Amino acid sequence: MEAEEAKVRLAREQQISCQPQPSMQPLPLCYSPLSCPIFLPRNRQFYLKRNLSSSQSNKMIKQTLILTRLRFQQLLRHLIKPILFYLSTVLAVSLPAQSSYIDNRINSIYERLQESRKLLEIPVYSKLPADTFLTFTGEYPARKGFTLSRVIFKNETAKVISSTAKKLTLEFNGPVLTKIILHVTRENAKDYTSTSLRLTDATPMDKKHDDWVLLKNEQGELQTVEFSRFENDSKFILDFKRNFYISMLEEFQMVIDIIYSNQEKNPVKNTIKHFQDSMF
Repeated sequence: MEAEEAKVRLAREQQISCQPQPSMQPLPLCYSPLSCPIFLPRNRQFYLKRNLSSSQSNKMIKQTLILTRLRFQQLLRHLIKPILFYLSTVLAVSLPAQSSYIDNRINSIYERLQESRKLLEIPVYSKLPADTFLTFTGEYPARKGFTLSRVIFKNETAKVISSTAKKLTLEFNGPVLTKIILHVTRENAKDYTSTSLRLTDATPMDKKHDDWVLLKNEQGELQTVEFSRFENDSKFILDFKRNFYISMLEEFQMVIDIIYSNQEKNPVKNTIKHFQDSMF
């Protein structure tokens, strides 16, 4: 019996020794971090642990950490490059240069707003964007300007917690835009506070924007700000123009374009409806 058992053990050892052994070549430096055991499925982790020695495993982890650090640095440089470019353009450009750029943007918007005089030539409007109101100064066809109003409500759990009313008034003398009035009122329903801003530009097409008058009404306290008392390239003026005024003008310009495009689709229908309303 003992002789037979010895033969069986010898046969098993010979069979195991004939099986191919895993390769013991060193891990290349370009090894992917995703092949690290911590990123692999459980069956793959078990295979690596069973077939790699502790020294190979440690070497693989060390190389993976080096590669991961290098790739993270590369990703960081890729992400931070546009941020550094933006900061360099904002901080490196002098305040007078920024003021000139912002004023040119305002002039461009004013030229587009002057073209909105075409709204005065449409007899009646059948379709307006939601929460938008359009009124005219004077009667058709002798209209002198218009006022575009928008009301935006902020809801929370089916309750209105605040509202913002925006109003833009444009006055014309023939084809020339002669006055711009921007009026914004914010009301908070939680603490019953209200803040109102009214800005008037009496000479919008003179290419200068240092004669504005801003009226602020906060909880009944009136405050007047005359822009002529400040340097046109002061940080206060630049921030106000860039972050508030231009944003408001561009919003109203977009609404004007939408209104005109909606009416332009069927101008004949609008004209017929206007004559019908005037007859009855």
